Amino acid sequence: MELKDPNTKMTLVKGTEPLRIQYSLGKYVVKQVGTKYMLVITNVNMNDTGIYSLTVGDKWMTAELRVLDEPLKFLGEMQPVKVTERQTAVFEIRLSKKVPNFVWKFNGKELKRDEKYEISVSEDGLTHTLKIKDDRLSDSGEFSAQVGDLVQKAQLTIDHE
Repeated sequence: MELKDPNTKMTLVKGTEPLRIQYSLGKYVVKQVGTKYMLVITNVNMNDTGIYSLTVGDKWMTAELRVLDEPLKFLGEMQPVKVTERQTAVFEIRLSKKVPNFVWKFNGKELKRDEKYEISVSEDGLTHTLKIKDDRLSDSGEFSAQVGDLVQKAQLTIDHE
């Protein structure tokens, strides 16, 4: 928007809530270039979707921001693992974003955390790790990481001691 008087009071609103720019820790910034003003939104995420309004005196304008969700993907390939009997095998995979429905499988059967399988997730929620303890020859097979329709597979091979 272009203003003739740079001291004119502006009110910015998202939906029905006024934007508290000075308390937004840099999330929202109003930039001035001559008599033109821009609202800059940094680190855009799904919560930023909405209608933004600017009121100056008796004039107003609105803009709708739509944020497209980044598709979920695996960052890298799951690697085959080869260990000697009684050792611990480790599979690890990283995702592009946090998900609630991640599962590990062995030969197509979902695994649960127990004394044999240690399943963990990194603090940022992106790296998923599966440890198979005290490996036996019967643990050889296909392990997979699955989220919805996305699947990564890798073989575990166990050698005799």
